[in-house]
Amino acid sequence: MATFLQRILPGQRKSPDVEVASRDALLPLIVGLGIFALLFRLLPLSASGALGSFRGYDDGVHYAAAVNLLAGNLPYRDFVLVHPPGIAILLLPFAVLGHLASDNAGIGAARILFVLIGTANTVLVAVLLRRFGFLAVLGGAGLYSVWQATNIAERSIMLSPVLNLFVLAALVCLREGSPGTRRSAVVLSAILLGVALCFKVWAVIPIIVIAVIILVRHGIRELMVYAGAGFATCIVILAPFFVAAPQAMVGQVVQAQLQRTDGATRGLSFRVQHFVGLNLPLTVVSAIFVLGLLMLCLPLAVELRRKSPPRLWSDHFWWSVLALAIIFIFLVSGSFFDQYPNFAAPYIALSLGAVVGRLCLKMPAGSSVVFRTGAAVLILVALLPFADQGALLSPSPLPGVDTGALKSAAAPFNCVWAPYSYMAVMGNTLSRSVAHGCGPAVDLFGSRMVSAAGLPVAQYAPDRDADVDEREAERLLASDAAIVGVPLETYGLTPQLVGVLEESFTLRLTTGNMQLWVRKIP
Repeated sequence: MATFLQRILPGQRKSPDVEVASRDALLPLIVGLGIFALLFRLLPLSASGALGSFRGYDDGVHYAAAVNLLAGNLPYRDFVLVHPPGIAILLLPFAVLGHLASDNAGIGAARILFVLIGTANTVLVAVLLRRFGFLAVLGGAGLYSVWQATNIAERSIMLSPVLNLFVLAALVCLREGSPGTRRSAVVLSAILLGVALCFKVWAVIPIIVIAVIILVRHGIRELMVYAGAGFATCIVILAPFFVAAPQAMVGQVVQAQLQRTDGATRGLSFRVQHFVGLNLPLTVVSAIFVLGLLMLCLPLAVELRRKSPPRLWSDHFWWSVLALAIIFIFLVSGSFFDQYPNFAAPYIALSLGAVVGRLCLKMPAGSSVVFRTGAAVLILVALLPFADQGALLSPSPLPGVDTGALKSAAAPFNCVWAPYSYMAVMGNTLSRSVAHGCGPAVDLFGSRMVSAAGLPVAQYAPDRDADVDEREAERLLASDAAIVGVPLETYGLTPQLVGVLEESFTLRLTTGNMQLWVRKIP
């Protein structure tokens, strides 16, 4: 790891307003933060027993998409996937593991991958902040390592950590003082961002911001190279899925997302609370949020006051632009979930870390050691509340569920239905059922969302004019057993599905809030 960091870290860069620290002095800190971020993410998973069990709704959807792809079912054509197909492709090796061993092993290994992605993101934040000095790295990368906004997604299979990884890598390629050639840096960043777009359409925000950076720093010719390389990357990855189902892919990935309103009930206070990630009174959280916004605006004010040409605007300026743009969009969007702030987290951490580094230039002459020590202690103390909240698993494990008993009771059945994919993973029935042409919908919530948007749901019976719940009722009736959560209505079952379950199945096992029902013998 140290050798890798030595290769990608830039050489010393003299600047009148930025502290420059030697490579050797900061390597131990960066490596230490990486190790800490790894353990901080992994230990709560292993200690709680949640590594191969419940980790949220989206987590199960993404794994189920890979399991279905392995079985020959294509997203958009054969099942609903309201995101680009990158996550299904990435998780294919883990779907293979799930097929050969168990779904618990497959999804657990995939979660370890995302812990490693979160660790890599922490290291990349530290690498980008290195030129701002020791305290900048400690503050920015330290915040990223413990923040609830990062850990909520990097202990599960979420899309934003992958986006963050590729965008941070692109920023490393294009950073001030980068040792690479301009053209190679532009092409590599375009490829990275093209791959990011194949995971989630949110990538358009950093794609646009980085396009502006390339335009103002390097000119229109390099911008055209950037656009061409990124477009070509997307075509290579997306074309097979688009050719198979062009209308369905555009409808699910673009149209359905633009019409989402599932965040309408999550007001400004809810969103601010999750951006800050502290369990404190709303007035305190709001004050911290406003203070953070002011610190994010600081580099913009500095550059505008200097009246320097845009090509000389610092990386710090662009990190703040990225952070503010994403924050604004998520504060006003019609969709918002707990993990959404994760996408803004690296750019917030970068900008705040750079502010800390610049403030260190104001240290009194001749008191650098005392100042550094005191400032480092203050930073660590300030991070403690974030670490206390970030150490908690969110969502928390389902209480009282004996997954061993659930798996044993479901083992005799080859076709096990469930409303949500994660339930089938907990019972180790997902891969087995999909291999037999049955099992749960990949994304029941997404299917209902697509149907509500007036778009065709080409899933399981594309030639029939049936709504989602009618199709799910048919799939339930064709199954040998079902794994459901209680209360049934809370966990995806409509009255129609509840009626089918109670009429044709009998309750075999209850463990916590999970139940196994088996088909009644005629």
